[in-house]
Amino acid sequence: MSKHEIGTWLQALGLISMLTSAGCLSGEPEALEVDGQTLELAQTAGAASYEVPVDASLTSFARYAVGHVKWEAKAGMRTLEYTLPAELVGKGAKVELSGPDLGAESVLTGEAGTATCTAQGQALRCNESLPGVPVSVDAVEARVLEGELAPQKLAITKVFAGDPLGILYFTPR
Repeated sequence: MSKHEIGTWLQALGLISMLTSAGCLSGEPEALEVDGQTLELAQTAGAASYEVPVDASLTSFARYAVGHVKWEAKAGMRTLEYTLPAELVGKGAKVELSGPDLGAESVLTGEAGTATCTAQGQALRCNESLPGVPVSVDAVEARVLEGELAPQKLAITKVFAGDPLGILYFTPR
């Protein structure tokens, strides 16, 4: 990256900070134009969760906290990146999906599977099918036997391993 490009990025970041502090911006913009160049910016999520659809007896155990979620719009494409929690799949499994940016609804695909992401106010809901995600039932079972996880978590992992459907909820910021 040249000194000019670094300077342009620093100007853009300073401008974002200044405008946000002054109350002119709420949240983070997806793109910013500086010196005639459009700079694409990634959005991250605040609190995010992943829910596995299960029968009523397991519902209260079927939601998992998800750390960092990257939701990016660039050159007409949407990209979603996050890591499924180890409590569900045995060890964290990275999910990377992308597809055309269709506005309120985006259909994304990748090696892990597919997701249909729809806006619900400021939040997003991604209905996912992830047959490409490795699931280690043995690793989750070991954590249950060690007392780290409730036995119901193992039951949910077994459901997910057989039919890897879930819903990612997050709010870009």
